[in-house]
Amino acid sequence: MRFYLILLGLLLAPAGLAAWDEGYDPYGASTYPAAGEETLFDEPLGVDPMYSTPSSETSSNGGQHAFIPDDVYVEVLGNMSLKGPHARTRLVNFFASVPLTNPQRAAWKGWHLDAHLTARVTWLHTKGNDVLDEDALYTMGLNMAVSHAVGSRGQFQLGFVPQLSTDFDVMSHENFYWGGYAAYSSRVNERFRYTVGLAFMPDYYDHYVFPVLNVRWRYSQHWELRVQASRLSAVWVGGQRFEWGPFFQWNSGVWTVRRRGQTRQFRMTNCILGAGMTYNLTPGSSRVLFLADLGCSFYNTFRVRDKGGDHTLERYRAHPGLYARIGFRVQF
Repeated sequence: MRFYLILLGLLLAPAGLAAWDEGYDPYGASTYPAAGEETLFDEPLGVDPMYSTPSSETSSNGGQHAFIPDDVYVEVLGNMSLKGPHARTRLVNFFASVPLTNPQRAAWKGWHLDAHLTARVTWLHTKGNDVLDEDALYTMGLNMAVSHAVGSRGQFQLGFVPQLSTDFDVMSHENFYWGGYAAYSSRVNERFRYTVGLAFMPDYYDHYVFPVLNVRWRYSQHWELRVQASRLSAVWVGGQRFEWGPFFQWNSGVWTVRRRGQTRQFRMTNCILGAGMTYNLTPGSSRVLFLADLGCSFYNTFRVRDKGGDHTLERYRAHPGLYARIGFRVQF
């Protein structure tokens, strides 16, 4: 508990006790719809976009263009020392997301459909250690959500997120994972909005049912606290085009692999502590954001389980290493 209190203090510290200006609108007129207008979600964002949960983020007008990639990035973890003489590992992820619908147009009786096709390729490079011999791991998912306005400030959302995750040396029903969630989002005022709900992710997380919490709180004139799935960050939002701030996040991944002639489930978890920034390359109603994160990964754990994911057969821990991410996000 002490660790989390210290971490929260570090995230909130940059803002100090800055006072609000009288009449200051922290989000501006373009961020939130006017009272009575229907609120629409962007793609539900998460630390692991393949199995994401609802986000409190919205784009400038709530719309998007189908079949145009809206999120592309590359991230690197490592080099990280492993147990053994001169053993090191490095992980590289390439991720892309493509919207399949425009939720403003994909509507029926007040319900709006938001669907994204997501793909990720993970390369695991290991030297001096033959126990982590997985190379290319592939994940493809369909992130679907339907939402309905509740009053002028709230929204109810149901999500379904099936995915195929494997090294493609194994082709069976074990390669398919699925999950879903139900959540309610509300804009309390111009400074605070939240999303709460429950997610059900069998075969992916150790706990099948877990709570969903997303928060966006402007706690001072130029600083905002954000909780997005498993990412906690304090963001300086005082500029027109540039944002930055420290963050802490928890990552995970799961794949069905062929290992030593047997079908196994390969899991990875780690934590990241660092700082991130976004820069708006095209100011206006449509935005192309340049993203960059830099930090340190720790608690890097690799597990090999039986094909059903019920029992851990092997477990390996890597030392802390460098974390970096660079990419682009498009908001219409």
